[in-house]
Amino acid sequence: MDAIHGIDVEPLRGWLAEPHAFCGGAQWLTVLRERVVPLLPSGKQAAALDIVARVEALPAGEQALNHGDLAGANVLWREGRVAGVLDWDLAAWCDPADDVASLALWHGWDVLPQLADAATAQRADVIRQTYPLQIVGFTVVRGRPADELSRAVDRAAERLP
Repeated sequence: MDAIHGIDVEPLRGWLAEPHAFCGGAQWLTVLRERVVPLLPSGKQAAALDIVARVEALPAGEQALNHGDLAGANVLWREGRVAGVLDWDLAAWCDPADDVASLALWHGWDVLPQLADAATAQRADVIRQTYPLQIVGFTVVRGRPADELSRAVDRAAERLP
């Protein structure tokens, strides 16, 4: 994580995506609150709103280069260490907790102490709770087909408390 987050972004700024570009960009929390939550079953809406409120209440983290999609096959492993990172189209200048949350979600929360300090790990834990909502946000923002939206809403509802 330090290798990614330590890159000098000045020469890259014009090429970086907006943080959370896939689900609303700068307005991602508004998208979640106003466009995603109403799609959820009524019994899940309060939990979803609570998650959004917790993200909004997070203290600002330092800004650094973030990959933006450290999911599954985008991280190549060799002998228990990251050997490569693919698919940089969502790279953005934002809180490293976003990358930490993604990496830990896909590759195990037991790696969290190796990835970040305690404050970043705490922010990552809150951010990761938005992932089911972010998938719905993606389908809404991108105008995906109704059946895909319905599946995303169902999956999000299953994952919410």
